[in-house]
Parts: sequence; C-alpha cells; structure tokens
Amino acid sequence: MVEKLTWDYVYGCDPVPQQTSEFNKLHEYYEALNEGRLMTTKCDACGQVLWPPRTVCPECMSGRLSWTQLPDEGEIIVFTVQESGAFPGFTLPLIFAYLQFGPVRFIGKIIGAEPEELAPGKKVRLQPEKQEDGRILPAFRLI
Repeated sequence: MVEKLTWDYVYGCDPVPQQTSEFNKLHEYYEALNEGRLMTTKCDACGQVLWPPRTVCPECMSGRLSWTQLPDEGEIIVFTVQESGAFPGFTLPLIFAYLQFGPVRFIGKIIGAEPEELAPGKKVRLQPEKQEDGRILPAFRLI
C-alpha cells in the first residue's frame, strides 16, 4: 500500500512578484527589504510569527496581523548548490540555504560566497538584491 503524503500548508511563490501596494497586499515586506530590513507578519490573536508574511493566520484563521522585524543575523541550517534550471535573469550556479532567523526558518539565496565557505551554523545577514526591472528580492551574505 502506498502512503498518501499530506501537507499542512502549501503555497506558490512567484520568483519576481509585483511589489507595490497596487498589486500586492504584502507590499510592506518589499518596502522593508528596500530599507535593508527583514520583516514578517505576526498574528495578534494567537501570537504565531508567520513565514512567509501572510494576510490570514493559518493557525487560528485570524486576519488580525501586524508586522514584526526579524533579527539582523540568521544561521545556515543546511545549503545546496543549483547548477541548472534557473529562471531567466538568474545566473548559475545559485546557492540556496535553509536559514533560521529568530523564530522562523525559510529557504534563502546566498550571495557573495563559494560553496566551500558555507557550513551549518555559519551566520548570515540580509543583503537584498535589486533586479534589472527595479524589483527587490531577499538574498543573504555570510557575516
């Protein structure tokens, strides 16, 4: 018998999302990135710190969310190197890491480092990347 896999929460991610208030309810996230700050949402009802930022809490379904800043430094849990199949406009190889920033863990792009320099436990800091079209995406650099 084949066991059925289930996911608690699945979401899609546009690699280059629209970032203005006209197109995105979470535009404050991108505004903070432009200022060099890593923000997310926190549920005012149950206290859950959410990643990615959301408009509704998946824990208690409350819409009462506020913005909270994550710590300036994070830590690499594990990393991988992508050598093919990048989206247009992204240069290979790409390095991605599973990162811990305060209470949240997420996957982030590592820039300015060679794979040999990376290891679990190494510290990173936000280094947002401006794209050619003016949008900004989160990226992280070794400290």
